[in-house]
Amino acid sequence: MERSYFIHIDNQQLGPLTLAQVREKPITRATLVWYEGLTAWVGAENIDELKDLFTTQAAPPNWTPSPSAPPPATGAKIDPATPPPEWTSNSVLADEIDQHHKRLIAYFIAIVAFIIVAIIIGVIMAVGHSDETAAIVAVFVGVVVLLILMVLQIVHFCKFHYRCWAVAVARTGFNEHTPGMAVGLLFVPLFNIYWGFRSYHQLSVLLGQAVAQPGYERTQAPNAGTAQAYCILNVCAIIPYLGALAGIVALVLWFIMLGENRRACTFLLRSTGA
Repeated sequence: MERSYFIHIDNQQLGPLTLAQVREKPITRATLVWYEGLTAWVGAENIDELKDLFTTQAAPPNWTPSPSAPPPATGAKIDPATPPPEWTSNSVLADEIDQHHKRLIAYFIAIVAFIIVAIIIGVIMAVGHSDETAAIVAVFVGVVVLLILMVLQIVHFCKFHYRCWAVAVARTGFNEHTPGMAVGLLFVPLFNIYWGFRSYHQLSVLLGQAVAQPGYERTQAPNAGTAQAYCILNVCAIIPYLGALAGIVALVLWFIMLGENRRACTFLLRSTGA
């Protein structure tokens, strides 16, 4: 049976690949490679069947292999002290997750407060028969400010969700899709209704599996049922009349789900240090 390979190029995991496909990729001595039987990722120059590719390629000065990332297949050894690719340490990633979670909540509160204030000002202007030009300018400025707040919240959510997925992938070896896909496909109209189950519910399941490993407190695991209920209510939100109530409940569950994911990820990262 032909061996299957996994490689890391430009912070993206590719695989499974055949040897011929790997050799066609723009790999270097430092490209990380893994196949079943290895306990960690290794530089491509250490793979016997790839060594001939680098006979004329000089090694960078003082080059040492990058920190190993967890193997992508079930049954492979995973070192929890090793941070996911792109991050120098687990503590740095944990701090980033905390920061993005706080900021996305702060911007949401700012959005709600701004809408309430805008409504109050609008009523005052209407009662006082304010100048039409002043009203148009106020509406324009209000819309611009609201859009800026919404964009900032979305940006921090995307960064938060991406990092949570990076933790889940690193701790479980999940390789059906990348963290980038988990976030990006949420913005595809209609398809995102289905993808929510893959992006939100699957993440809670993976984090639950990671926390369920020996030595961890299972109470830190997220409730996959919360994510599943959110996804179902998100679908129900398209139903006339009932959708408004479903949408409100879904919003509450969304924040609960994000909080549970933050708790699980930071627990996993800080309990291993590095």
